[in-house]
Amino acid sequence: MRDYRLNHTRRDLFVRLTLRGLGALVLLCLAVVLVRAAWGMYVKVTIASQGQEEAEAQLTRLEKQHQGVRTTLDSLATQRGQEAQIRERYALAKLGEGEIDIVTRPTAATTTMEVAKPWWRRMFDVFNVW
Repeated sequence: MRDYRLNHTRRDLFVRLTLRGLGALVLLCLAVVLVRAAWGMYVKVTIASQGQEEAEAQLTRLEKQHQGVRTTLDSLATQRGQEAQIRERYALAKLGEGEIDIVTRPTAATTTMEVAKPWWRRMFDVFNVW
């Protein structure tokens, strides 16, 4: 019967093991490079999403401010709105107008006399501060 085992020399075995080791080393280096690239992409995506959230918050804030400015401009477009702004800012009044002071009646002051505590209660309060 024929022998199917290959006859390998020590040199052949050494070359095969060396090539396998180098191949494993190359694959390990490739894996490290790919992991670092993936980590870098993760960091960039995280920073970008945070920047997008901040930009959306700023956009919302600016839209509210724009709406407030638009409301103010719309009110200043009318004669009544201009008059109201002038009165509010400079505390002006038309001729013949006066200042109205609203005075409330003072409430009746009720005084209650504090009852003196017994001596044992005062001693208890001295030792129990809380």
